[in-house]
Amino acid sequence: MERKRKVHCNVCNKEFEYTLRANFTIYCPKCRHQVHNECEYGYGPVTPYYFCIGDEVIGKVDLDRNQYTLLFENKIIKLKHTYYEAIKEAEHILCQQD
Repeated sequence: MERKRKVHCNVCNKEFEYTLRANFTIYCPKCRHQVHNECEYGYGPVTPYYFCIGDEVIGKVDLDRNQYTLLFENKIIKLKHTYYEAIKEAEHILCQQD
């Protein structure tokens, strides 16, 4: 059973639910403002790392054979950075898509 949590966007006041994951960033489905993120950086692996609009996964960073990749829109993009820096690199790529 998936655990869900409610969150409130401080920018547009929309309230919505999202699925709890180990490593993720949640964006508001109405205004696309980042409303919440959680990462195990410093405690263990940061992948897979999910980027979600509301409860919909729009991108995922994963590690395969020492290569960090971003999967979104059925594309696989090799990231230049590693570990937490790869997450920030992926976020930058996804933010340019809007």
